[in-house]
Amino acid sequence: MATAYPLVAPRSRISTLGSLSEFGARLSIGALFMVFAWHVGGDFIRTGRPTDLLLLVCEGLVVVLTCFRRRALTVDHRMGARVVTISSMLAPLLARPIVGAGWISETTAASVGAIGLLIVIGGKISIGYSFGLLPANRGVIDRGLYRFVRHPIYLGYLITHIPFLLAHPSRWNLLILISGDFALIVRTYYEEHTLLLDPHYARYRKIVRSRLVPGVY
Repeated sequence: MATAYPLVAPRSRISTLGSLSEFGARLSIGALFMVFAWHVGGDFIRTGRPTDLLLLVCEGLVVVLTCFRRRALTVDHRMGARVVTISSMLAPLLARPIVGAGWISETTAASVGAIGLLIVIGGKISIGYSFGLLPANRGVIDRGLYRFVRHPIYLGYLITHIPFLLAHPSRWNLLILISGDFALIVRTYYEEHTLLLDPHYARYRKIVRSRLVPGVY
């Protein structure tokens, strides 16, 4: 017989571990972003490549909203959810700019990346402080870009990562970004599994049928 694992931690565990877990998550993300900013920001200062700045701003928004997010009503604590969340968060922070010409021009990469960044910013403005790391229910959001797709922020990430990879092609960046973006897509399934416990989200999903790409997927 399969064992059912609760998505919501017992109140006793929340009271003893919740604050430490929140603090640890915010500290870890902040520290990794500082390392990432050192590499990518340094490359931007040396070369002036706009793709560096776009990725830096995009990932910086994650840190800001993570630090000021509201508490969740329901959180998925399963190991699979933790693994895909960590993978999707860490991968972009491990990407590195390379020296030399890329497969596309910086102008083209910056133009496409800017579209992705605008989608990320629009999605994060729409979701506000309901943004989180682990799959959780911090309230059903159906405004802004969430009227068109159920995960607009992740769509923006994918659009932003592609031109960065093409402008900075390397085996390392290819492995890191493909792995991270695959984890990002899997993460949507975990998030929806958690959110579907809320009847409001079930109704929202019937209205907005596209998960990532309007009218396609």
